[in-house]
Amino acid sequence: MKLRNVLGAAVGTVGATALANRALRSRAGEFDPFLEGDQGTYRWRGFDVTYAELGDPADDDVLLFHGISAASSNHEFSRVADRLAEQYHVIAPDLPGFGHSDRPPLLYSASLYSTFVEDAIEDLTDDAPIVVGSSLAGAHVATAARQIDVASLVLICPTDTSMGRRQVWLRALFRSPVVGEGLFNLLASKPSIRYFNADHGYYDPENIAEDVVEYESGPRGRRDGGHGADRLRQGETAPARRIPREVRRGRLRRSSGETVTLLLIVIVVIIFATTSH
Repeated sequence: MKLRNVLGAAVGTVGATALANRALRSRAGEFDPFLEGDQGTYRWRGFDVTYAELGDPADDDVLLFHGISAASSNHEFSRVADRLAEQYHVIAPDLPGFGHSDRPPLLYSASLYSTFVEDAIEDLTDDAPIVVGSSLAGAHVATAARQIDVASLVLICPTDTSMGRRQVWLRALFRSPVVGEGLFNLLASKPSIRYFNADHGYYDPENIAEDVVEYESGPRGRRDGGHGADRLRQGETAPARRIPREVRRGRLRRSSGETVTLLLIVIVVIIFATTSH
């Protein structure tokens, strides 16, 4: 009887999560680039990788690689790109699986991103550029720099690729078509984004602009949304993200749709973790 109740709750929760995902997809609007500049596309191994280009191409090249999270894209450099463009030729790609770049449902591994960084340095710049890597991308930039010449290497809060453990059950959960989409929608919800930005994204939480939060929650509801965060979600290179206590307890303001999705996903995670051992 207990197993039947668990299975019934799981089926009902998954069904409700699917409805919540569908509702978010129906409300998904346009997702325009946040970082200003000339918008280009770089064809890389079957991916269409988008990038923003600023400054005079005759100046020294600066290549900016953003961090890796559920809400990452080249928009992270929006406050410094214009100032850098006064002196440098700035190129800021959206990593494969992030922002406006293609995001096919495949395994986003450390070797994939290190190879991409290496190829992008060779293909998008003429001479040895200044290369900037933020957060987890810093590890991939440092790896690529062993194989290719760069003028300077700038790492912003770099993260070691050896962090965390492989968690196969967590990877399977995140890659599932319904629950995985729901979990991504939770991670990319405004309450979650506000929490993580305040917790470790910004030195001063007062600098968190609402238009940035709005943009970072933009991929929610997109049918192809979330694959870029797969690298983080697999538990291979970073610790599994826990659902913020403030989000769970409702201390952050959220819409009724986000509340329902949050409750449903928490139940699914508990059921999945309980029955997977």
